[in-house]
Formats: sequence, structure tokens, C-alpha cells
Amino acid sequence: MSSSQIQRPKNFRALGGDRVPAGGFLLIPSRLGGEELDALEEWFAGRPLEYLVEEGALEDPEIANRMAREGVASSPFDPSEDDAARSGLRERIRGVTDEGGVLVFVPAPAVAQPATSCRVRPASLRALLAASTRVLPLFVDQPGEILLSVESPAGAAVRGGFAFGTLLEGDRLTLATFQEVMLAAAEDAFSQCPRLECHL
Repeated sequence: MSSSQIQRPKNFRALGGDRVPAGGFLLIPSRLGGEELDALEEWFAGRPLEYLVEEGALEDPEIANRMAREGVASSPFDPSEDDAARSGLRERIRGVTDEGGVLVFVPAPAVAQPATSCRVRPASLRALLAASTRVLPLFVDQPGEILLSVESPAGAAVRGGFAFGTLLEGDRLTLATFQEVMLAAAEDAFSQCPRLECHL
């Protein structure tokens, strides 16, 4: 899918849209809120879309409300599951992606420093990467985190956006490679931040 085929919600921007493949894959975002879920639904309109919801994610009312909507397909994910349950997780993930669907991982909220490139816990990432299906890292950009103290969030031209990383498959399905690709996507997003023109 090219970047020109992706619908862009107002005040959201997307980088690396040409990296989004045809066919099925697991999308792992650096973080995810209700607003970003809405944007993903718009961008992937017309494609089979399901959600893998990490334990604790539904504590966010915005996430819970969206997962409860009619027609939303989701399944739970517990990173503390034993090996037998992990086998079932792999089957659930592959059951979506092998049929050409887009499976979106919905991470639980995590405490992190502002502008952290990825807030998904390493244990969760290892379990997801072990499913051996194609993985697309997605950096979720929130420009408000880099506002100067004298700036007003209300004046931001861009509310948020996505930066797609390069697709991981085969031998590249490792935690180190995932983190490397996510960091590169974060750097892409930062370099294209419109507010930089006001300060440099």
C-alpha cells in the first residue's frame, strides 16, 4: 500500500506509508490511545482488521469504549502466559495474518519518560515476535511532548501522527532489530516535526 492510498484524518500525518505491505501482518505500535485507534481504523478501511489487546489496556476508558463497539474483533493477550498458552497465542496471531488480515497490538499503558521511542514491555515484545509472523513496527508521534514551556498545545498544527518502520520477517524478528527499527522511525518523525522550523 502506498502512502497515497492511506486516508489521513485531519491534523494527523503519516510517514513511511509505502512500507505498509499488502497481505497480513502484525502491527506493533510504540503506544496507542483512543485517538490513534480511530486513525488506524480510517487508514486501514477496507482491509480485515483485528486487535490483540494486552492485559491492562482496557483500564483506559477510551480503549475500552472502542473495543466494545459493535463489529470490532479483538482477543486478549497476557504476556505472563505459560508455554502452552503461548502456543495458542501464535495460532491466534497466525490465524489472522496468514489469512491476509491486519492484527493491531493494543499495549497496556506504561510509565515512561516523555518522548520514549517505545513503551511496550520487552516481555510482551518477545512473546509477539515469537509468533514468527510478519511484523510492522509503528512509532506513534505525539508532538506535544516536545513543546517548549512557552508554547501552547492549542497552537499545534499537527495533533499527532504515525511513522511506519521497515517490515520485519524471518531472521529479522528479534527484539534488538525491532528496537532499532522503532528508533529509526522515531527519528524520522522527529526530523519531520513542523515545529522544528520555528526553533532552528
